[in-house]
Amino acid sequence: EITRYMNKTEVQAVLLRRTARFLKGMGLSLLDAVELGWLDCKHTLAKAFKQLLNGI
Repeated sequence: EITRYMNKTEVQAVLLRRTARFLKGMGLSLLDAVELGWLDCKHTLAKAFKQLLNGI
């Protein structure tokens, strides 16, 4: 899914989607990961993070 020609926003979106799928398998959400300190809170500002929270 990630190519060398993608910009950082696109790469971040792919990685956040992968992380969200992994966390869902553990019964957790992206917000849970932030609260537990597993995911840096700076990612909450990303458009992809907000879209994943809204289920888009």
